Amino acid sequence: MEVWIYLAAGALLGFEGLEALLGAMLIAPELVPLVLLALAVVWTAKRRGRWILRRIALARRRRRIRGAGRSGA
Repeated sequence: MEVWIYLAAGALLGFEGLEALLGAMLIAPELVPLVLLALAVVWTAKRRGRWILRRIALARRRRRIRGAGRSGA
């Protein structure tokens, strides 16, 4: 495995987390790429989920503002 993958994983987990992950995976080193891939997917889904929740909140706020303008007229 190339070094950049470990650096990316270190940035994702923090280097202490990466050290623990790699230390625990000494028994089954072939699973390290799969675990790193799973962590990257979880991180991406979490980030995307936050973006979706922000968009929903913005849409609700806009709807509330639009509704208040019509009822006040």
